[in-house]
Amino acid sequence: MTLTAFGAVTAGLSSAASTAMDVASYNRDGYSDNVQMRQTQMYQEKNYYITWIAAVREEVRDIMTIFVGRMSNYTVVSVLAIGIVAGAICEGEPTETCPDFVAHQFYLSMYTSGTYLFMGVLYAVRGITVAYQSGMEFLVAVVPDAVDTYDHDYMHQVTKHFESDLTGVFRIPVLAGRCERSWGLFEDSWFGGLLGLGKGAKGPRRREKRDAFKNLAVPGSTVGKPRAGDSDDLDPTMESLPRGSSEPMHETLQR
Repeated sequence: MTLTAFGAVTAGLSSAASTAMDVASYNRDGYSDNVQMRQTQMYQEKNYYITWIAAVREEVRDIMTIFVGRMSNYTVVSVLAIGIVAGAICEGEPTETCPDFVAHQFYLSMYTSGTYLFMGVLYAVRGITVAYQSGMEFLVAVVPDAVDTYDHDYMHQVTKHFESDLTGVFRIPVLAGRCERSWGLFEDSWFGGLLGLGKGAKGPRRREKRDAFKNLAVPGSTVGKPRAGDSDDLDPTMESLPRGSSEPMHETLQR
């Protein structure tokens, strides 16, 4: 009889220990998966910002290249037209029988055309210079617009159950939420008020008792508490970077 009872107790303890180890292994695997997820998230976010800024800079360079190409084409055409005008002035002399007003209008139109074409070349060269200077200032001084936030903390999702003590390792994920809701109902009950946990209890003593009973009911539960010393918070708005211009990027491009 004694051996049978001892065997039953041993089997029960072995089963309980096996269950506890299984729960601890489950929580450990969940923690490891969330660590990997957090690292992947941070890596993807940094690469997303780098890719986004590179795409914006590439777009600005493309716009500047198109503008400079158009100005260069206009310059080539204007130079060719100036050559034609110069050839007409040098070789297209009017005859002696040509009326004076015709010769006057001929030379006036040629010189006027050459002057306007030469001014067009000067403006094109000035436009190319301004385009390069503005593009350089834009790429150096203007910070791209902030992208959508991606700041879900996968680590906090798991470590919030382990930060108080190691009893959170044995927290059963399926039953934890039900235990927390049941504990909330217990706090508001008559017996909870008698123990100093209900709504009628006051003072720091009530908080100490409430936290003590809550930690007993749900080991390691710190739902709702902010993590202290969380140094890997992300900065999706890039406010820490120096901003050379307060004007939005799309308005700068339109201008």
